[in-house]
Amino acid sequence: LHRNSFGDCGGAKIAEALKRNRALKFLDIGDCSMCEGSGVAIGEAISINQTLTSLYLKMNSCGDEGAAAIAKALQTNKTLRHLDLAGNNICTKGGISMGEALEMNQTLTHLDLRDNRFNKMILLCRGIAEAKC
Repeated sequence: LHRNSFGDCGGAKIAEALKRNRALKFLDIGDCSMCEGSGVAIGEAISINQTLTSLYLKMNSCGDEGAAAIAKALQTNKTLRHLDLAGNNICTKGGISMGEALEMNQTLTHLDLRDNRFNKMILLCRGIAEAKC
């Protein structure tokens, strides 16, 4: 679904489908014109979904609220291994949320946060250093 401009409406529908899905392992919804609302909905979905192992969300605008919801989901999700949030307008608040999530998550092996706008990378790095994986 990469580069389909379905925006937040489509993002919300995908999130609802992810809550019920029991087979999909890989999802690329990068560069789909999604904003914070989609990030929040997808965060809620991956807290429920137990099959997805790779999620590409790069080049959207999930922002701090979306990043926080996804980070919250990472604290309990046991299947996601690869997460790409590059270029999502994530600032300090979202970076802190991600750092805290990494302290709890034991399954994520790849996290791409390039091209965001962190001001306090040290907090994210602390989460990585204390990760239990």
